[in-house]
Amino acid sequence: MRIITDTVDKDAKKHDKADKAKEIEKIVKGRDFVAIADIPQLLGCSASTVRRDIKEMESRGLLTQSQGVVIWKAKSLSGNSSMR
Repeated sequence: MRIITDTVDKDAKKHDKADKAKEIEKIVKGRDFVAIADIPQLLGCSASTVRRDIKEMESRGLLTQSQGVVIWKAKSLSGNSSMR
């Protein structure tokens, strides 16, 4: 019996994560604030994924979150594709 396992391309996951971060930047940048609850619907992903990405972006000083909203505070993610 042969067991088939799915392999995950780690580089593809990093690429997707970087793309998602850029999409979050597009949504938040240039506005006073954006409700965190609105972002998953705009990106077509889960709320937990968005919360995790926002937490990571906040730790990198790109944005800040408070009381259910995010505020962009960095210049740009352009040229920065390493989101780990």
